Amino acid sequence: MNGMDLHKIEIMRDGNWEEVPYESLDVGDQFRMIDPEGNIFVDSYGEVMSAASKPFFDEDLGTWLVQIK
Repeated sequence: MNGMDLHKIEIMRDGNWEEVPYESLDVGDQFRMIDPEGNIFVDSYGEVMSAASKPFFDEDLGTWLVQIK
């Protein structure tokens, strides 16, 4: 199990939040991550994140990453 398995990933689709696997994020997706306690991760401006890249696996860190804008 990697660290992303502990977080729920939701993307905004047609005005609704839909849970998706982290690896399925696509460039431009508005998304949020929710930890097991229900805390929502937001960007430094307090808003949901926007994917600037497709997710990629970082072998050195052993986890999935995505660039955000």
